[in-house]
Amino acid sequence: MSYGFGRLNELCDRAYNTSKEHGFWDTFDRVKTIRAAILADYNAAQTLAHFGIDDEFLVELENAIIAQKLALITSEVAEALEAHRESGFAGHTREDGKPEGWGSELADVGVRLGDLATKTGVNLEQEWVNKADFNDTRPRKHGKRY
Repeated sequence: MSYGFGRLNELCDRAYNTSKEHGFWDTFDRVKTIRAAILADYNAAQTLAHFGIDDEFLVELENAIIAQKLALITSEVAEALEAHRESGFAGHTREDGKPEGWGSELADVGVRLGDLATKTGVNLEQEWVNKADFNDTRPRKHGKRY
């Protein structure tokens, strides 16, 4: 089924590109570069191993960075909750031009999610459609109390 999204992946790519340009993926990318060097160069691997840095350690570091990104998404959800507690669905723009409030915080969730999806190779638009199609087949409240 076609839902006519069309732009979700573009927005995800934009979020990722902005995040990358602002340095939010620098550490992750450095870890990837070091992992590639270990796999390609025995001497580099031996030197790093001397300091306890091996491929397993670097994979754990990559995973920790992904966990950090998920925690940041969670923090944006918490900010949306606080915005709703304070002002309901209202939003406003500060004097410096920064949008704030319910809609802005939900957008922050989407920006961080889109950034992570793009970096990790997830076609969020297609995944969204797949999940929506499946959810259409589920029972009321998916069989749960709430």
